[in-house]
Amino acid sequence: YFPNKNALLVALAARHRAETLALQQAWLDGLARDDPSLDDGLRGYVDWLVASHAARPRLACLMFEDRPVPAEVAQEIACAHAATVEGLSAWLTGRVRRPRVTAWMLHRTVPHLVHSFVLHPREGLPTDVAAEEITTLARAYLSAVAVEQDSARQG
Repeated sequence: YFPNKNALLVALAARHRAETLALQQAWLDGLARDDPSLDDGLRGYVDWLVASHAARPRLACLMFEDRPVPAEVAQEIACAHAATVEGLSAWLTGRVRRPRVTAWMLHRTVPHLVHSFVLHPREGLPTDVAAEEITTLARAYLSAVAVEQDSARQG
């Protein structure tokens, strides 16, 4: 029994967040452990985001679009966002000129694109194709801010 709709939403959101956090932690662990190339790490980032959005798309819409996010959920989301930025920044160190800035730019753009295309699919643009296009877009950004290999070796 839930006393109101907000309490029900908080309970559903907690379950969804637990599933999403497990996917996120697996991605972050792999990023730290395997130290993948820019391309592979970026692909893993997009894959994790697609999986987390596709798991329960209607609930994600309800949580993030249809009503304000409850304070209990907002705090968990803020912590998860900070962990994503920290993980991206650590992985990008030595690969790009400003790892923290680049991590924030990726974090502010890629999830929003994934959210849009997974939760609101466009005709003729299936999720897998959208994910590949998002990866291509982010890859171009990373290429533009990447540290030159010769200067990275000298520094």
